[in-house]
Amino acid sequence: MELSKTIGEQSIVGVKVDLATQCKAQGNEAFKSKEFRRAEGYYKKGLQFLEAPQTCQYSQEELMTVGPVLATLHVNIAACCLQGSTVDSAKCILHCTQHDPLNVKAWYRRSQAFMKQKEFALAKDDVTHALGLDQQPSTSIVTLRRHLAALQAASAKVKAAEIASFQHIFRS
Repeated sequence: MELSKTIGEQSIVGVKVDLATQCKAQGNEAFKSKEFRRAEGYYKKGLQFLEAPQTCQYSQEELMTVGPVLATLHVNIAACCLQGSTVDSAKCILHCTQHDPLNVKAWYRRSQAFMKQKEFALAKDDVTHALGLDQQPSTSIVTLRRHLAALQAASAKVKAAEIASFQHIFRS
């Protein structure tokens, strides 16, 4: 059973997307105010609006409308999680990439989560993947390149600290 019934002039899916988009806007306002838990709550509420009942599923056409909104909500939840638990952030990103594997922000956020965990190789893979996606506006390319440079600097700093600590051990 598909969700293509209509309410007035708008389909059920259209109503669900509108409600989720409103939640996203409220979440964005909370995020800008640095109220990350509140923002995350709004984004999760948006996800609830987009859930399909177990007896239904979205058609391919409906998924083209719902998928990007789902992906954006998951990316935004991941941004909130980056303010706290990076494990939750990486988990949110997995949901996002399932709904929209070409989402540059998803790969960027996951790279940020890996960087925070000092998993520099994984972080580099993700930011490199994001740079390889074609649909990027030039501002995101600049942001990704800055992130890659910061990632390389952080990786070099950690390696230098490891080398210094091992040299100290062997000199004693």
